[in-house]
Amino acid sequence: MLLSRNAALIMMAATAASLLCVAPTQAKKPGNPGGGTPSSYELVDLLGFDNGGLGLQSYADFVTNRNLTGDILIYGRSYQRYPNAPSDPHPALWHVDNNGSFPSTDPVNLGTPSFAWEVTPTGINSFGVRVGGTSRALEQDDQGNWVSPGYVDVPGISYQEVPSPTGRNTNPSAINDDGVMVGTYDIVHDLNHREIVGSVWQVRHDGTIDDPVSLGNFYPTDINNSGVMAGSYEGYAAIAWFEESELAIQQLNNSLRYLGSNINAINDYPIGDERLTVVGTARADETGDYNAPDRGFAWRPFDSADPTTVLGTLGGRTSDALDVNKLGQIVGWSDTKRQGQQAFIYSDGTMSNLNTLVDAGNATLGHANGINDDGDIVGFMGIPRPISEARGFLLRPIPAALSAASVPEPSTATLLIVAFAGILYCTTNSRRGRTCVGSNRYFRIVLNRAACPSTRSARPWRLLLTAPRTTDYERKTNMKPYILSRAMLAISVAALMVCAAPVLIGIVTADTFGSGLNTFDIEFVTIGNPGNTADTTGSPAPVGSVPYEYRIGKFEVSENMIDRANALGGLGITKTTRAPDKPATGVTWFEAAQFVNWLNTSTGNMPAYQFGAGGFQLWQPGDAGYDANNLYRNSLARYFLPNVDEWYKAAYYDSSVGVYYDYPTGSDSVPDGIDFPGDSAFDAVFFDGGSNPQPNDITDVGVLSPYGTAGQGGNVHEWEETDLDLVNDSALSARGLRGGDYVNVSSSLKSLDRNNNLPTTETSNGGFRVARIAIPEPSSLLLGVLAAVGFVFRRRQFSK
Repeated sequence: MLLSRNAALIMMAATAASLLCVAPTQAKKPGNPGGGTPSSYELVDLLGFDNGGLGLQSYADFVTNRNLTGDILIYGRSYQRYPNAPSDPHPALWHVDNNGSFPSTDPVNLGTPSFAWEVTPTGINSFGVRVGGTSRALEQDDQGNWVSPGYVDVPGISYQEVPSPTGRNTNPSAINDDGVMVGTYDIVHDLNHREIVGSVWQVRHDGTIDDPVSLGNFYPTDINNSGVMAGSYEGYAAIAWFEESELAIQQLNNSLRYLGSNINAINDYPIGDERLTVVGTARADETGDYNAPDRGFAWRPFDSADPTTVLGTLGGRTSDALDVNKLGQIVGWSDTKRQGQQAFIYSDGTMSNLNTLVDAGNATLGHANGINDDGDIVGFMGIPRPISEARGFLLRPIPAALSAASVPEPSTATLLIVAFAGILYCTTNSRRGRTCVGSNRYFRIVLNRAACPSTRSARPWRLLLTAPRTTDYERKTNMKPYILSRAMLAISVAALMVCAAPVLIGIVTADTFGSGLNTFDIEFVTIGNPGNTADTTGSPAPVGSVPYEYRIGKFEVSENMIDRANALGGLGITKTTRAPDKPATGVTWFEAAQFVNWLNTSTGNMPAYQFGAGGFQLWQPGDAGYDANNLYRNSLARYFLPNVDEWYKAAYYDSSVGVYYDYPTGSDSVPDGIDFPGDSAFDAVFFDGGSNPQPNDITDVGVLSPYGTAGQGGNVHEWEETDLDLVNDSALSARGLRGGDYVNVSSSLKSLDRNNNLPTTETSNGGFRVARIAIPEPSSLLLGVLAAVGFVFRRRQFSK
């Protein structure tokens, strides 16, 4: 068997590559989803009214995630000065715009409602709808009790009184981005008997509030955007949610259940997700001693391995956990030994004193009340004046400087390549060798012809691997390892092709639609590796395993594509209008589905989604292409919207190493976004200190995913086919959204960030891409294996 030096190198590289490919690989390991504790923060002093004059204290209680315009809202209280009268606290609103500008002037004084003198803020959603309770009310009931109704404050609309069936006290505690508000109301049976009832209200965009829906003895304190409520039930900490209009309740079921546990907040994951976390306080002595100190704790209802964690303290006796974000970061306050209450952040099993992570001058951060999914923290600090006063604060994480990259451990395969290449180099290039022919039991190695003119080598610089000249008996005996070497070559080449298959098949091809002047192409990338391992650290979990090969649009659907489909198909899809190559935004899920249907029907295929006189409908048994596992999609369709697993795999999975990355840029590191309007050097299009006034063209979106898709991180967030609860059994249920957009921050690009919206919703920063079935074609891998096998069994004549 005669191999040139290059061919020998290929064989050795193939052998090493085969070892690399068949070595076990792992997806990201499940574990604590915490985002870690930043090494430092920037402190922003949230001045009260009148520029924080003496005696005008301020408190920052809540901080929102970025809304659709990229803004953050901070809701709290500040004292209003009155001439010749004590100051009163009024609701205050601080605003951080999408350019990252920090508040530096007075907050907005939201005043008080006409039906109360004093209000207590209890919650705000990302759209700025605020809720709270009142005290020192202006009315009395017929029994002489003061009536203190709760309030809803919708931007641009005056305060609205929260209704109750009895017209008495209402106590809203939180509101989510869908306008679902939770809290309690009172029923007074007589002077000695008052009943408290948990309740849910729906707040409409025009400020109207639906009548409450009773939750009975479940008393909610918080609700997330998946509709999961946290609170207490029959005196014990619990979560609750609705299943087909029926209330489901799950209690904390271990020793902490009996120790006065109380829930303060819940993060934004759906039912069943092991990262769903609620936080609060509980007595830390598991013996049931009610004199034991209260400690902050975290409860993960669906984490079977470690459902509860007592957070400890900063050296003192008590602590309280007040809020938690999607990164698993928890904030609150803790006693210290000598310095009173101080604010903390708890992440990855460690409680850190926030005063050690920021330069607060002579102020002391006392309480951390809220944290959003970007890690921004709000609370209040003590300012030393003639007397100590409270002042609201905002902490913004300062990105850590890039640490020295760790040196990867040399893999066995790499060492094999280096070793084999070194041996080959020495044997083929050494002119100082004393012998022309070296042999052992199995092989005879012949060096270059210039040094050994008697060899059978036809060209210089070749390596001859052949059976040694032996007797017939010895030849038959020694041929076994010789043939094994040929088999090893075939196996190595086949394995190398298996490894290269993802690259070989990840070729971008385009499908053509329309006709004449309304012709357009959609480029698709093949997503191979069927049956890949699911990611247990993403959202939802597990996610990303797809048992079949498919193709997905390399780019987001553009305005030009919608315009041409509208012209030919009369679809009537409405959208924002910017430029032909901008992503099509302002498109509802239903309109995206109609566009996909036109792609199918215009090319002679079955529509993916069923629309009737009543709008979108589920496929039914008996329909051609009915799939009981997905009532949205027809199995005979060629084109469709990518479901949650198809979208996730294309964005985050790297088949070459078998791992999922945190970002769809092929990395776990935070990508570089838009630093200023017009920034042209970026990894993805998202707010990173600045933002563009509109999304970029679909082809100008930064770094590609490992499979070669563009813009799955940033630019515009994209519709998933899959609904919020992953079942696809309701025509009108909320659909998943992924990928972040040009006005949001880096956390919205992460694999653990999945949002949702109703299928009728249009947003100026939301679009979609299309997927399709794979095209069956001859397997180049099979052809390669056949060629290699033929090479192994190729006969040649040996000289005696």
